[in-house]
Amino acid sequence: MSEIRYMISDAARQAGVEAHVLRSWEEELDIKVGRTELGHRYYTDKTIYIMKKVKELRDKGFQLKAIKVLIPEIQKKAEDKGIFFQVELPEKIICEHDKNWMCEAFYNVFDNAVKYSKNNSRINITMKQTEMFYKIQVRDYGIGIKDGEENKIFQRFYRGEQARGQEGCGIGLYLSREIVLLQKGMMKAKQMKPGLLIEVNLPV
Repeated sequence: MSEIRYMISDAARQAGVEAHVLRSWEEELDIKVGRTELGHRYYTDKTIYIMKKVKELRDKGFQLKAIKVLIPEIQKKAEDKGIFFQVELPEKIICEHDKNWMCEAFYNVFDNAVKYSKNNSRINITMKQTEMFYKIQVRDYGIGIKDGEENKIFQRFYRGEQARGQEGCGIGLYLSREIVLLQKGMMKAKQMKPGLLIEVNLPV
């Protein structure tokens, strides 16, 4: 069955943005789109889904206090699955980073943790300060990843073997790590039994 192709005007309408915004996101995020024989852009259901996700993240880029404000937002999704957050954060978080972009990065991490967690489980979120970094850890008790996927899950469009068949396109963690790298930080994953641990290190 051949894929459905949409011209940029149709794709922009479905994504809820102007056509020029789609073009700028393609360049900014290096999102590859198809070209017709005449060289015109076309979009598929997958690329439109990606654009919708990017728009959702951009819409959430208003001034937020990063983690502390994001948790209640994600909690709404978690309630449907009976998931609760166990949070250990300092009273004050003074970290030199772009709050708008970091909000988007952590939204993806929390959203994934909820999406791939089992019903009636928990998600642990901790933050500690070392001499050089703020270390933020997000640990879920969900489906986890296979051996050797620790780096692959940060690749654009990569779907972990355990995650296939669930909603998503494999761009969330890729975007998150790109944002963290731009803030001169580091992001890594660790296989847990059960679940997954995502660790973000941001410079003090």
